[in-house]
Amino acid sequence: MCLRAYDLQARFRKEYRFDPTRRWRFDFAEIELMIGVELEGGIFSKRNMGHNTGRGIKQDMEKSNAAQALGWRVFRFDIDQVKSGYAIDFIIKVLAQESR
Repeated sequence: MCLRAYDLQARFRKEYRFDPTRRWRFDFAEIELMIGVELEGGIFSKRNMGHNTGRGIKQDMEKSNAAQALGWRVFRFDIDQVKSGYAIDFIIKVLAQESR
């Protein structure tokens, strides 16, 4: 995400560990508002590895569910959404709604 271009880097922490008992981390987190952002890589890869395997997808679901149970809102974006600006535009809209 292009947080620096929108002067948001101070609001978001990178690789934030959100769970006190597990080693799970968000790619980016706005801690005060409990917003977690996950960037999904390799989702169209032809090779079965990491997060795009059945096991990896199940682990990601477990992580997302645990985060939501702790009160986090989790937003997930792929690389095309990041490159096109959709991801940052979406996050900016969420932040604008929170400031009302």
